[in-house]
Amino acid sequence: MNSFIAVTTLIALSLFLNNEPAQSLEKQAVSDTQRTLASDLDAELPKLPFTDWFVKVVGPGAGVVWQLSECGDRIDGATNGDGDTQACVEVNTILSDGRKVIVMIAVGTFKKGVTGPPAFRFGVIEQKGELRPIRRLSHLQKVLSGQWAPANIPAVELPEVNMPSVRLAANNAYSTGTPILTGDDFVQPSPIEETPPEPPPEPPPNRAQSSPPSLNQSQTIQQVIDEVLEGNAITKVEPTYPPTARIMKAFGTVRVQITISETGSVIDAKAISGHQALRSAAVAAAYKWVFKPTTVNGEPIKVQGTLTFNFRSSP
Repeated sequence: MNSFIAVTTLIALSLFLNNEPAQSLEKQAVSDTQRTLASDLDAELPKLPFTDWFVKVVGPGAGVVWQLSECGDRIDGATNGDGDTQACVEVNTILSDGRKVIVMIAVGTFKKGVTGPPAFRFGVIEQKGELRPIRRLSHLQKVLSGQWAPANIPAVELPEVNMPSVRLAANNAYSTGTPILTGDDFVQPSPIEETPPEPPPEPPPNRAQSSPPSLNQSQTIQQVIDEVLEGNAITKVEPTYPPTARIMKAFGTVRVQITISETGSVIDAKAISGHQALRSAAVAAAYKWVFKPTTVNGEPIKVQGTLTFNFRSSP
């Protein structure tokens, strides 16, 4: 009986020691991230521990999960392909209205461990399948409260136009004392003149210098069915499963409409269906495909078709 207990204890101790490095790395990374001041991650934030600031933003009633995860970037190693993967502390929670908040804080790599102070990597808010990226940590609170515009659109300078002076009225109201201007007010009257004679016809072009219009100019882009499109593929690239999609357990098919040049390269790609978290990865993979050039009457032409990428639930 005593020998059985001794052997069992040795086995349990061996398993614990083998798993201890991964546990200690996660424990250290999470602890360092929680203690880091929010102002060190973004200068616009207050000097509070990041864990206190995050709970204050999402609300005390939201359960917050802290865990070590992959950032999504792989550091290539030797020729044998044994590279390293960047490590991030993943902070995620689900708000009372159903929105999911995910914040990734870079801490180091899985082989080298914690290599520097935590740094904000990216964030995302997901609601009903739609994603809203967080470029800076200080934007998180503004986006959640609806106080921040989705994009900063630069002002466009318009050319000066000589227009008559017009007094503007309030919205949905007409100004008093000033006539309302219409399109006819901007037309200068001119006397009616006789129709000028038609110009003489232009001489026929010199055939030695002119060339017939190309098929790209005279024809629209030809559509190709999916089976033929994939059959003409020379190089096929599978998409990389995005880390945010893995966190959100997003999977399924994504259809990407592509335009192929005369040389067989993809010059345009856009996702037309599929989960929002998977679309960017599918588009990035579609741009790397190479096809056999399509010709009509011996002339290469542009073609358009659709690629379908399947993201499985277990990447």
